[in-house]
Amino acid sequence: MPSPFPGMDPYLEGPMWPDVHHRLGFIISDTLVDLIPDRYVIRIEPRLVEDNLTTEEIAVMFPDVLIRHPREQVIAGGASTATLTPRATFPVVAPFEVSVTEVTIRESATNSLVTSIEIVSPANKRGEGFQKFENKWRRLHRAGVHLIEIDLIRVGARIFPYPAAHSHYLLTVTRAGRSRTEAWPVSVREALPMIPVPLSPPDEDSFIDLQPMLDRIYDRAKFGKDVDYSIDPPAPPFSEADREWMRERIDSARKS
Repeated sequence: MPSPFPGMDPYLEGPMWPDVHHRLGFIISDTLVDLIPDRYVIRIEPRLVEDNLTTEEIAVMFPDVLIRHPREQVIAGGASTATLTPRATFPVVAPFEVSVTEVTIRESATNSLVTSIEIVSPANKRGEGFQKFENKWRRLHRAGVHLIEIDLIRVGARIFPYPAAHSHYLLTVTRAGRSRTEAWPVSVREALPMIPVPLSPPDEDSFIDLQPMLDRIYDRAKFGKDVDYSIDPPAPPFSEADREWMRERIDSARKS
C-alpha cells in the first residue's frame, strides 16, 4: 500500500527513520550518477555521531535495544528487610552512537569536495550534535563547498530556524560564495519538491526530485506493513487541524 500522505510521511520519523535515512542517501547518489558529468565522483560517506537520548527516545527510535534499570536496593535488618523506594525517578540520558549519511560530489581529478548533501538526522539537531553540525556547515561554507540540507525530521533545532508553523520540513541549498540560502519549506500536506544540485562552473545545476525517491523507498521497504497508523505520529505533536487532516487521509487510504 502507498503512503497515505502526498509528501513526507510523519510516521517514518520514528523507528523507521534510520532505514529511510540510509536508503535516501543511496537513491540520491545512485540517481546523480546518471545526471552529472563524468568528471565528478559521488560518494556515500557514513559516519558515527554520538547522540544523547533519553530511555524513552531510545525505545521509540531503537525498539530492539534493551535498557537495563538498576535493581532496588534491599537492606537486611535482623529478621526483616526493607526496600528503599526512590522519591523520584528521571529518564536516563544515554550517549548513543548513531550512523548518519552524507552524499558528497567531488572532482575526480583533484578529489576536491564540490557539493555536500546532508540528510539531517535527529543527532544533528540537538545538544552537542547540533553544535558540531553547525560548525561543520560553517567550515565547509568558508571552504567554498555547495551545501544541501534535507531535513525531514521535525524534532530538534535547525541551522536555518524557519518558523515551524509554516513548515514541518525544510530543504536548503547554500551555494559556494553566496551569503543567502535558497529554502523550500514543506508542509506535511505537500509533496516534496525538486531541488537543484550545484556543481563547479561551467557545469549547470543537476536536479533531484525527492518525492518519487521517497515513494520508491516506502514501496520497496514495504513500510506500509510495519507502520501503525492507528496511533499518533512521533513527537512533536501536530496542530489539531493537521491531525484531523491526517486522520482523513489515513481513513481514505484504508478504504481504497
